Amino acid sequence: MNKADTYSPRTTERVLHAVRQALGLAVVEPVGFGLPPGAVLYRRAGLVIAGTSCAFSLFKEPMMTAAHDLGADILLARHGAHPEVLNPVPWDAIVWSSKSPFSLKDLFLFEGRSGDTWLVEGGDGPCLHVTPSGLRLVMVPTFTRSELHQGMCRAAKRIVQRATQGSN
Repeated sequence: MNKADTYSPRTTERVLHAVRQALGLAVVEPVGFGLPPGAVLYRRAGLVIAGTSCAFSLFKEPMMTAAHDLGADILLARHGAHPEVLNPVPWDAIVWSSKSPFSLKDLFLFEGRSGDTWLVEGGDGPCLHVTPSGLRLVMVPTFTRSELHQGMCRAAKRIVQRATQGSN
């Protein structure tokens, strides 16, 4: 196995960068609960973010436990060992609504024209707006199909650019 094929925490950091940037500068706390190494809580935003190259099914129960115990939303980015154009980065979320959390799977990063960050299903389903104060659930997106496609491409391009910077 060569160096490019091995998992690196730097890969996770590069994939999570857009969400971290949308959350702004904030104090983070490491969290456990069986989440992937490097999972952190943005307490002010009520949000835990983590990344892994493993399947969602391995982390669904730990994500629910963390959501209940912390009263926080949870985002998990699933990426390959080294993200590239043909290697999608789906996101899974545990989101609080009213009195209980629910899961959204296979979301994709979307970058709005103004640079705002979203996680979208790629269709007409619910989406999440990432803001410094946390996630905002939007049940009916206001994006046209064309805007959705363009925003997902902008976000994918940003992930690839970030992932390939300094990848020596």
